[in-house]
Amino acid sequence: MNRKLFLLASLLIVSGCTSHPIVDTNADFAFQYPLAIGNQWVYLREWTLQDVETGETQVLGRATDTCAVIRAEVLDGWNTFVLEQRYAEPRYDVLRSENWYANRSNGVFACAYRSVGGSGQPEPGRDENRSGSLLCQPWLGFPSAPSIHNDSLHRTTPPRLVLSYPPIISSRWVYVLDSEIPFRIEKTILGKWKVYLPVGTFDCYVVRWEYFDYDSGLKLEISMTDYISSIGLVKREIEWYESGVNDGWVGLYLDTYTLQSYSISSND
Repeated sequence: MNRKLFLLASLLIVSGCTSHPIVDTNADFAFQYPLAIGNQWVYLREWTLQDVETGETQVLGRATDTCAVIRAEVLDGWNTFVLEQRYAEPRYDVLRSENWYANRSNGVFACAYRSVGGSGQPEPGRDENRSGSLLCQPWLGFPSAPSIHNDSLHRTTPPRLVLSYPPIISSRWVYVLDSEIPFRIEKTILGKWKVYLPVGTFDCYVVRWEYFDYDSGLKLEISMTDYISSIGLVKREIEWYESGVNDGWVGLYLDTYTLQSYSISSND
C-alpha cells in the first residue's frame, strides 16, 4: 500500500442506517454545534472489506469511540472547548483531544490537538494508523505509535474550519491545505437529510469531504460524508477502493461509525 492509500486507510466513517432528504431553508442562522462541558457521544465502529467481484464481505473488526467535551481552555485569546476522544478496541486504547472554537459568524474551528496517552496494539492484520479517530484524524497530526504518552499541545496554523456558519447548502471551503500532507481536503454542505438511528431520528446537514492530490490537484477516489445535527455528529461514512497489483483483485473498504448514545447539556 503506498503512502497515500495508507493514510486514506486511517480515515473514519459511519453508515448503514436509513436516511432521507428533507426540504429545508438554504441557511440556518440559529444552528450551533453543541459545544458545552459534559456533552458526550458514544459511537460503535465496524469496518469491513468487500470483494467487488464476488460480493464476499469480511468483517475486519469492531470498536467503540467515546467523545466528550471535558473542559474550557483559553488558547491564544480564543475561548476553546477541549473535545477528548477515547478509542478502544479489545487490545488497543488511546486518548486524543482537540481544541475547538466557535463563533456565530464563521463556524467551528479546530485550533490545536493533543495525544493524551494510550497503550496496546491494534487488532491483528490492521495498520496502526487505521485505528483512526472520530474527531481527530491521526494522519493530520497525531503520532501513530502503538504506545503514546505525550500531552504536548500542537497548534493548527491556520485553524481548520470544521463546519461553516451559518450552514448554507452548496457552500464549500478548504479544510486542510498543508504541504506536509499529501492531499488537499475540501468540504461541501450538500443538503439536509433526516437520519433514522436506534438512538433517535435527527435532521442533519450532510457534509461531504473531498480529497485531492496535493501535487497534481487530481481528485482521489474516496468518499467521506458526515451527518451533523443539532446534537452533534450522528453518522460518518467513508469508502475507498484498493486493487491488487498483479491479480486484478478489487476490494471495497467500508468503515462505519454509528451513534449509540449521547448526553447533551440543556443549555445548548
